[in-house]
Amino acid sequence: MIRTEFINEKGIRDLNEDAVLFNDEHSTYGVFDGASSLTKYMSNDNKTGGYIAAHVAASTFNNAKGGLFEIAPAANAAIEQSQIDADVDTSTSLNRFGCTAAVVRIHDDITELFQCGDSIIIVRYRDGTIEAPLGYNDQDVVAMRLWRRYVDEGRQNVRELLQEEIVLGRERANIDYGTLNGDAKATEHFLTTRIATELIQDILIISDGMFIPKQDPDATEKWGDYFAIYDQSGLRGLYDYVRALELSDPDLTTYPRFKIHDDASAIAINL
Repeated sequence: MIRTEFINEKGIRDLNEDAVLFNDEHSTYGVFDGASSLTKYMSNDNKTGGYIAAHVAASTFNNAKGGLFEIAPAANAAIEQSQIDADVDTSTSLNRFGCTAAVVRIHDDITELFQCGDSIIIVRYRDGTIEAPLGYNDQDVVAMRLWRRYVDEGRQNVRELLQEEIVLGRERANIDYGTLNGDAKATEHFLTTRIATELIQDILIISDGMFIPKQDPDATEKWGDYFAIYDQSGLRGLYDYVRALELSDPDLTTYPRFKIHDDASAIAINL
């Protein structure tokens, strides 16, 4: 019997740009972290581009048939169509909105995993081994290295100093890292694998707002820490732990990051 739970919490902004796919009937689960365009597109009903992209992707993965790797291009195309419908100039990635995706579908014998971007699937196997099978590419690490350096040098207005790097980072979308933003090159960054279901004990799927803050942007992620906290206090405890660290650093000087706290989504699946 599969036991599941999820949380989806808004960050400091007015709108939660994370979307959660939680479908027990079809054993399909995912988190999608929206990324709005740098030109700040807003729909007529006051939805940001990041919100639109995340919910379009979640809906596509929820309703389309086939394997996750086959559904992903359709999700990307649906986001592209939403930008066409909104008259967005997609000739530059700075205007595009998009989202990450981390999706799991459980079958009796095989569990499918799909990732694009920095939302992550962490698996604990029945032998106790813990890993992120599809890896992790920190798309913000260059900016966070600069953030750490500028803070250590005592500079003020660090975010303003990083504006050029933020723009360059967005221009590297689907070059250095993947994102579902309608660009056909996104397919080059789709990651997928299949694992025998009988080998899996449990799975955590998290958006980057649930990442444990790090003082050193280059420090290796310790995925086992996430399960250690989850085992003790569940998803809510993991969320509370992350938020407590972030709120202890309102000036963003101990733990480099773009905002005090981000939208945060997580799904736990126990097999």
